[in-house]
Amino acid sequence: MTRSKFDLTSFVPFLLNRAGTTVAAKFSALLKEHGIDITTWRVIASVYQGGHMRVGEVADFTSIELWTVSRVLTKLEKDGLVVREREGGDARAVTIKLTDEGMRLIESLIPQARKFEVIPLNGFSAEEAKQLRRLLARLYDNMAELDAAKAS
Repeated sequence: MTRSKFDLTSFVPFLLNRAGTTVAAKFSALLKEHGIDITTWRVIASVYQGGHMRVGEVADFTSIELWTVSRVLTKLEKDGLVVREREGGDARAVTIKLTDEGMRLIESLIPQARKFEVIPLNGFSAEEAKQLRRLLARLYDNMAELDAAKAS
């Protein structure tokens, strides 16, 4: 049997997964010390950045399934880190906001979280880091095109 030429070490999905998994595992260890996981971090950091967001916006922004975001928000609300507020007369429109306690938590974590960006970018020039961010954003956007192509 002849094997086709395939180099896993240059396969983009493999490289992305390996880099992402490594950074996430190390970052998760830090978050665990504060009683949260990576999914919870993504949710509260998104709400922090957005100021207040609807549940669906959080799901879209973080690429986390809506039911998972809802489950995380229920726990965060129980822990006193977020509040849900109904918008106007629409019972389905719920805005999420961080409480003062939630703000303190995220603001205490941000300086530590930045290390997980600085260390992987060690040796990159400012322009290379900027280009990597642009390329990763474009790669993510390209995946939406793949989903659209599947649907048609």
